[in-house]
Amino acid sequence: MIIRNRTFLIAENVSAARRQKLTREIFLRGGIVCAEPDEKTDYVIFDAENEYLRNRKKPADTNALQITVNEMTAMLDCSEAPAQSEFLVVKGVLERWLAEESDRSVLKIPEGVRRISANAFRAVYHDQESVYRKRRKMITRIVFPKTLEVIEENAFRDFRSLSAVSFQNGLKSLNGFRNCVKLGAVAIPKTCTEIGPYAFYGCVNLRDVKFSEEITMIGAHAFHHSGIESLHTWEKLSRISDYAFADCRNLNTVSFESSQLVCEKRAFRECNALDDVNVNEGSVSIHVSTFCAYTMEKCLKALESDACGSAFAKMWKDMMISAPSAFSRRLEWEALNDLRPLCRRFSGLPLKGRDDDITDPVKLEGLKRIRILQKETGLNPKVQKYYRADRLYYSYLTANGLIGSIDTISYDPAYEKIVRETERLYGIRVYHVIESYVPWKSLILLYVEHDPADWEYGRPSDGWVSAYVHNFELGEGEFGEVRVSSYDGALYRIG
Repeated sequence: MIIRNRTFLIAENVSAARRQKLTREIFLRGGIVCAEPDEKTDYVIFDAENEYLRNRKKPADTNALQITVNEMTAMLDCSEAPAQSEFLVVKGVLERWLAEESDRSVLKIPEGVRRISANAFRAVYHDQESVYRKRRKMITRIVFPKTLEVIEENAFRDFRSLSAVSFQNGLKSLNGFRNCVKLGAVAIPKTCTEIGPYAFYGCVNLRDVKFSEEITMIGAHAFHHSGIESLHTWEKLSRISDYAFADCRNLNTVSFESSQLVCEKRAFRECNALDDVNVNEGSVSIHVSTFCAYTMEKCLKALESDACGSAFAKMWKDMMISAPSAFSRRLEWEALNDLRPLCRRFSGLPLKGRDDDITDPVKLEGLKRIRILQKETGLNPKVQKYYRADRLYYSYLTANGLIGSIDTISYDPAYEKIVRETERLYGIRVYHVIESYVPWKSLILLYVEHDPADWEYGRPSDGWVSAYVHNFELGEGEFGEVRVSSYDGALYRIG
């Protein structure tokens, strides 16, 4: 917004120092003012409590002080007035983008700008945001000056058509490109030492990032939900903050080269494609929750073939030793629970888990199958709790199939008798039961074989489960596979 020949009004009871500060704020905000005192336009009134009101009434204080543009410019220092109408630059700081004056696709930040303020390219007032949104959508490229040193948070947020940026050497702190969804590549200049929080958050197409080897810190959420494919750290990098690379679905390789690197909580959370973690000799501090369960499973399995003296093995051993209880909790994930014995052998620590108090391998297999059904079908988690306590439960539907429930098998003595006789006769262990009336009344016994060689093939998969189906009409049963789903946490037969 160009400010020409306008009169600004500031209440008379404002001090001289406050008046000068308010004058500057009017200038920065492109104040809503009147061209002539008697015209029916907006006024800006600043009261003694430092708040302003926007309305279409004349100022309540008829003795309000009037300041012209020339007087304002003098107060701010003419040398600091914007060199061009598109930007407002004060003492080397780009404070405001005047979107009404821009109609171009390439945004060139003027020389002399040392800092770009947070939210400089967003509207001050809500009713102006539509103009700013339209102008941001036009920008496809940004060129930065050699004098630029700092880009603050959210400076270029939501530039959704931006596909290229040109940084110059001299930039020290980089931030501000959140949700620039079309940005595909970034080359960070060698002078940059810091990437701030949320710098490239949500840049889903940002696959190629050339990092500066002078960067010492990557801020929280800096590349969260971005498209980055690989990360190779460097010697001077000392910290990767919380969630810095979380939810990067394309990230498949991470190499830790730094000798004193600290990776904080959930830095690589939900990076499910990450299956290659390389560690060179040095001191790397990795938090237990840095990686997601999928990555931990892949990396821990790699230890079986890895030499215990390697840096990769040392990293995992250090994680286990530094926080054994936290590491144990992470291993409670079903995908990781089978790796607990390996971790015990590898670290020498008594990593205690939720199933360590169970010595019967058949019961452990039953728990595994219950967890699979919980994950695949939504089986009530209390079934697992009760089974751990040697209490067998069964699922059933009531109210014409409108209510799903579970109850102890001893609730119906006839059901309990069928279960015990079947276990004794066929040498199996039942871990859950389903009452079914489709296609006839039957009792479906989900079981575990006593031969471990059959366990892998007998586990539930895609809703199909190994079962013994007892037909009440015939008074006998047969083994086979049935397909199940759940309602309100209770299993029922669908095939």
